[in-house]
Amino acid sequence: MTERVLDHVPAHGQGRLLTPWQKGQSGNPGGINKALKEATALARAASPDAIRRLIELMRDADSRVAAVACNSVLDRGLGKVRDLPPEDAARGVPDLSGLSPEQMQALRAALLVVRGMVAAAPEILPAEDQTSP
Repeated sequence: MTERVLDHVPAHGQGRLLTPWQKGQSGNPGGINKALKEATALARAASPDAIRRLIELMRDADSRVAAVACNSVLDRGLGKVRDLPPEDAARGVPDLSGLSPEQMQALRAALLVVRGMVAAAPEILPAEDQTSP
């Protein structure tokens, strides 16, 4: 008994559940599903709270939690490496020139936490590190 499952699937337009579309007719004439639009709108509305929570978790005593939160914040703020322009990706260096001093401070602190050099974020950095990008 080596029957193939696909041998029992009717050809397009031949089965009860499959209906052929007319040439030039869309399979989704209504466009994006309303539920998907609503879910996207809800997710966007919750994004600021989610980012705030991730920033709080960057200061977690558990370095694993802090590292994951830092990576998430960096991915959302700077983009993942594969999202960088080809010239930056080739060098492996993102363009940070558009960041404010506060953003640079947060990035520096996040990198120190991820590298395991410190257990917390900006408030623990030495004064000289807080002023220079």
